Amino acid sequence: MSNVWIIAKRELMSFFFSPIAYIVLVGVLLVNGISCIILIQFMNDQPTDVSVFAIFFNSFFSWLALIVMTPLITMKLFAEEKKTGTYESLMTTPLQNGEYVMAKFLAGYAFYVILWAPTVIYFILVNTFTATPLEKAPVYGGFIGLLLIGLLAISMGCVGSSLTSNQIVAAVITFALFGGLLLIGFLPYAVGGKWREVFQYFSMISHMEELVQGILDWRRVIFYLSGSIFFLFLTYKIVESRQWKA
Repeated sequence: MSNVWIIAKRELMSFFFSPIAYIVLVGVLLVNGISCIILIQFMNDQPTDVSVFAIFFNSFFSWLALIVMTPLITMKLFAEEKKTGTYESLMTTPLQNGEYVMAKFLAGYAFYVILWAPTVIYFILVNTFTATPLEKAPVYGGFIGLLLIGLLAISMGCVGSSLTSNQIVAAVITFALFGGLLLIGFLPYAVGGKWREVFQYFSMISHMEELVQGILDWRRVIFYLSGSIFFLFLTYKIVESRQWKA
């Protein structure tokens, strides 16, 4: 496991030497800040019993941040080393393929969490300057949702990045994978009967709606954990096949 932590730490630190990291960080803060301000102003004009943050976590802006940031985070994880040639060098060391994949995933996921962490400031400010106490369930549920979605999103990004040495292509693949799953989230609102239940199981939008209401269904947790394991296993097999070809 020491190899995993060494490579994960090195990979995580490399994010902060890339201008893209800071562009993504500023972009996420800007988009989420604008979303928060718009929602607070709207709900001041039209009071409702629904918490502003119950809407915030499932807003267009939050999903926009997710679908844009995920490809930008993961596009370099494997593709960059293939392009520079360090990928082949690493494969000649005692490092196991599984350790290599896990280290890359942990670095990408850690950076994902770091990008979302400053969002906590918005909730602290609202809780400080509002007359009524802030509802905790939408906040906790929303962040749990972000952590679960992040597991699946970053693992999808690992697949996209492991398929190519071109970072742009890797980003497009990840965008297509995550975007396709996100689009499925709208299908429960368009169909009925058993198909509605089927699509609802895969709907990240429906999952977030439940979480911000304080409902934690363990089937959702299993969905994200099993989905992450599947895509990480797929990444492992891709890395293994490329090593064999080399």
